Amino acid sequence: MVSLISAAVRKTVFNKRAQFVLPAVLLVPIVLLVIYLIFETAKLSREKIRQQFALDSAAFVELQPAVTYLNATSYINAAFPYRIFRENMSTPIKADIHRGGGEDLTVYDWFYRAGAFPGAADKNNADAYQPKDSDQEWNLRYAEGTRTDWEKEDPVPAGDSEVVLTDPEISDKYFVGMDLLIENLYLYSIVYGILGDTFENQGKIYDKISKDGMFFKKSYYLNTGTCKESECGKEGARAFQDVGVKILPFTIKNLKLNHAYLHIAGQTTYHGGKEPNPVVIKASTIAGEGRDSLFQFGYLDSSSRRVLRKLRSGIDVEQSFTPPANYFNVDLKRYKPRVHVKVYLQCPAGSNNCVWPRSTPKYQLRMTP
Repeated sequence: MVSLISAAVRKTVFNKRAQFVLPAVLLVPIVLLVIYLIFETAKLSREKIRQQFALDSAAFVELQPAVTYLNATSYINAAFPYRIFRENMSTPIKADIHRGGGEDLTVYDWFYRAGAFPGAADKNNADAYQPKDSDQEWNLRYAEGTRTDWEKEDPVPAGDSEVVLTDPEISDKYFVGMDLLIENLYLYSIVYGILGDTFENQGKIYDKISKDGMFFKKSYYLNTGTCKESECGKEGARAFQDVGVKILPFTIKNLKLNHAYLHIAGQTTYHGGKEPNPVVIKASTIAGEGRDSLFQFGYLDSSSRRVLRKLRSGIDVEQSFTPPANYFNVDLKRYKPRVHVKVYLQCPAGSNNCVWPRSTPKYQLRMTP
């Protein structure tokens, strides 16, 4: 009997089919373990990818209002007034050749050369009116020598000084009378009144939505759903506690307007033989109800400039997350899994200040792992 069993075993062992089946049977548990391991690894990787995507999205959403606010203020400071006045102050003004006038000018020149608004010295410069995406700076400034105290990161307040809005030389050599002055002063006050209201409202909205990392936490919660809404994203939101920006308004109270003293004899208009007749009015009379000054531009306070220099170098945002349970009952929480992103808010200027005095709306967000 024993010999029969031994013979059967030898036959089985040396059978070619058995040589394949027996190892295969032994490998089945190993293969199953590998399959489970791959599945659990994929499950953990999927969760990590979801958390990373949620963090990236939340960081982007949190800083995007600052980008919008900074770029919008840059537009308000220079590009908007320049384009509006270039198009709407295009009325030619007639030269008085007897007083030395001869250059072909428009109302735009009358205001711009006095420093009434930033723009291009050559109003016909197409590159200034339609800057290219590749331009690192939009060259829109006040007329040379008119607003040197204003074109600084910390502009000197105008206070109660009389701010000249129309060029006295043009007023002396061209037929620019009171009627033309009133018509364009009305346009000037309307434009800067709207720009001031827009600036103020944008600031209020930004202050409201940038508090306590509200956008970050809400976005992180909506993209993960793995935590309580009241607790979700708190760790990552701390990175944005001290990166808010504050933009201050620059206003003027007294406006000085030069115009020609004209008289009409028959169908002919003459200069009255007097020097340009300045008129001083208070901004409160044209700035709108409840306002005692007229907005001119917005500029960053010193702390905000420091914040922007910090954001140019990037800030690190980290967020821990709870890993999913696994088949092997390994406690992954003890490894404290977390996701990380570095977010940058930058513009072409080395100081990262493209708001004022070189207003160029080119702030962008960039992120790296």
